[in-house]
Amino acid sequence: MKSKDYQSGYREGIERAITLAKLMGIDSKFIEKLENEIDQTGNIIKFSFGESYLIIEESNNMGRKIIEQVSAKTLPILVFTRELRFQVNSTNVKIFYITYENMENAVSPTDLSRIDNYIRTNLKEKGLVYIDSIDYIYNQNQERIQHILKLISTIKDYINRINGILLISLDNRTLKEQDYLLIKKEFKNVLNFIK
Repeated sequence: MKSKDYQSGYREGIERAITLAKLMGIDSKFIEKLENEIDQTGNIIKFSFGESYLIIEESNNMGRKIIEQVSAKTLPILVFTRELRFQVNSTNVKIFYITYENMENAVSPTDLSRIDNYIRTNLKEKGLVYIDSIDYIYNQNQERIQHILKLISTIKDYINRINGILLISLDNRTLKEQDYLLIKKEFKNVLNFIK
């Protein structure tokens, strides 16, 4: 019930923003972006192929809901998560766990080239990548923002080339302010769910 209330509230907020933007004479491209925010088929957010999205959220709840909704479609999905209990009942979803544990489908948070390699070898045209542990990766790489920016940049380039979708979930409060702003600058699509 709570998620249904959230969805309808979110939809109402976007509709109000569209109305205000039109009244204020704001650029039509911005209005179009708002209109694309809600999919008429009932999905919370409509994503465009070839685009990358930064999801700002306290926990990974919104990211998980999005993956659950998208997994019902047939496109291939790669999930990189810190949550060892993260599961989706769909054959088109492959989960990699960001951990130091020696287990199947595990990747070390310090082995950034391996994350990039997994994406390139396991994701084909019109696929989706979801990463919910950038803040953890950032902390495990001694807060070297240039490593994180390089990873994000190479993944974004690949996603654009294969006409896929990249979703990165992040709690911006877990990073230094200037480092968060550098990551945010990499994305033209930022969805903020922190109040």
